[in-house]
Amino acid sequence: MITKDYTVAKIKLELPGTEAYKLRFPGMAALKAAGRAISEATYISNERGYLQTLRAYGLDTAVLGSRSRLGTYIENEVSPREFEERVNLAATRVDENPDVLAAFKTFYPETDKGGVVAYLLDPKAGMDIIKKQVRTSEIGAAAIRGGFAQQIVGAEYAGTLIGAVGETGYAQIVNEFQRAKQLADTQRRLAQIEQKSYSDLEAIGAVVGDDVTKLLASQQRASREAARFSGAGGLTAGSLRTAEIGI
Repeated sequence: MITKDYTVAKIKLELPGTEAYKLRFPGMAALKAAGRAISEATYISNERGYLQTLRAYGLDTAVLGSRSRLGTYIENEVSPREFEERVNLAATRVDENPDVLAAFKTFYPETDKGGVVAYLLDPKAGMDIIKKQVRTSEIGAAAIRGGFAQQIVGAEYAGTLIGAVGETGYAQIVNEFQRAKQLADTQRRLAQIEQKSYSDLEAIGAVVGDDVTKLLASQQRASREAARFSGAGGLTAGSLRTAEIGI
């Protein structure tokens, strides 16, 4: 263009239409079409931010940080900060935890197509969805670690427990499910004495789901059992202490 004596203004106008420019800035065209164009300097700055994050977590920059992949993040307006949050969810809370990783692949089998990290970095999936999927997988994995069969807590049910567990750490969620399993085993035995049924989900709902109604029912069942053994019609101090934990 210089040898053809193009002016600086004309070069700036013509350059984005060249194949070399499109290869170097693959995400730029989509931004311009959407009326949200950025400068080349900002584009390159975002690329560097993404690559820095990938290297910090020891991820493959050749694949996850390819020029075309970086362009996908940019055209979907994924900020370097959001990108780091996605990488942290993928690498730290999922990929580095075998239990959670297994649950994630079970709940969301589409991840096997490109790997869980690549799936969670896909900017077409909203951040809210990604966070929910990761949390759901952590709850599902914690249920198995806590002693429940895999089919007991599926993706749909695990999703209903997100509000109850809040920001609780994975290890603490595992502990909650272990308590729920203890409650389930004890309450099932007590329910059989009364010729009734008791499910694992009732125990999970009482402990992990923080369902006061279910917890109270368990306490009352334990109190009745304590009363039968004591021969008393009412509650004693000992039976109250026993009923408090449902065993």
